[in-house]
Amino acid sequence: MSLMARLRKNGGLGQILAMLESSTPDRQKHLLRSLQHEDPSLAALLRTKVLNVERVARWPQSVLRQIVLTLDDATCRGIASALQEAVDPQLQQRWFEALDPFRRPKIEANAHAPELIEAARFQLFARIRDLERNGEIHLAEFDPGAQLDELVRSNSSSRVA
Repeated sequence: MSLMARLRKNGGLGQILAMLESSTPDRQKHLLRSLQHEDPSLAALLRTKVLNVERVARWPQSVLRQIVLTLDDATCRGIASALQEAVDPQLQQRWFEALDPFRRPKIEANAHAPELIEAARFQLFARIRDLERNGEIHLAEFDPGAQLDELVRSNSSSRVA
């Protein structure tokens, strides 16, 4: 099914955003390029909404701590591993600082886990969207561009794997 056909379905915009957030960075770029040809303004909107680990790692420490508390160790290790490749080397340190003192040494010692990166990204982004949907975090306060506005929220009925 083409991206535009998916978009026309009920829940399409939310499904496309979920598909982007559950894709590898390379696949994400490919999907956005395809959408750019079909609908440039929609592609631009989705680029502002889609999450990535570097963007999340720049959020306030209090928010990162709240998110990390909901993640298992494998997911935390996968995100730490993904941040090893970040343009800003301090982002991985910010991630470690969000961990509680009991988990941090174990996550830091095993942070090189490239096999966990893709699953960790999906878990992280899904958890953030759940926390936002449940009102436990408010993206409007620190990253308004990532917020699911009414257009996306009204179209978002299910996540795509």
